[in-house]
Amino acid sequence: MSNDNEKRELFLNHIFIYKKDVFRIIYNVFFDMHLAEELTQTVMFNAWKGLHTLKDVKKSKAWIKTITRNVIREQMRKKTFDLSIDEMELVNDFEKHEELHNMEEDILEIILMQENSDKIGKALKRIDPVYRMIITRHVIGEVTLKEISKTSGISYYSVKDKYKQGLKHLKEEYMRLERGGGLNGQKED
Repeated sequence: MSNDNEKRELFLNHIFIYKKDVFRIIYNVFFDMHLAEELTQTVMFNAWKGLHTLKDVKKSKAWIKTITRNVIREQMRKKTFDLSIDEMELVNDFEKHEELHNMEEDILEIILMQENSDKIGKALKRIDPVYRMIITRHVIGEVTLKEISKTSGISYYSVKDKYKQGLKHLKEEYMRLERGGGLNGQKED
């Protein structure tokens, strides 16, 4: 970048346009408006500082999402404790469980395919807030279930079960929306 005006123009046209998306992602992980605003500013600041590392403006959305994930992870680590080797093995054993893995792949495939779709947001809003919190922190924030357990005060086994149930409910709500159904099977307007 040869001058500040070019840098400013690049930032405004290819990075800053995702500020609302960054805020939405962070808010859906923490459900705290003030924290989401603060972390969104951190993401934008980090993007500005690191703008010279953006090699292809066509990949700016993925680039800003990576910065967002890193900021979310850093925030989650501030609230977590060190895991013992035994606890880490428990987490790894659970995450390798095939049934959960298949459910997670199914819902992640839908989320990735419909990333900008309102249907995922609507489906997330329809499920229990605890399920929503666990899913968004784990899937979007890439926080381990053990870390979620520590920061939320919910036992690890409850988090594990709620994650599995939450994925099932999210998939059901998403499929209901895909069929044009509202809550309780009614047609959506």
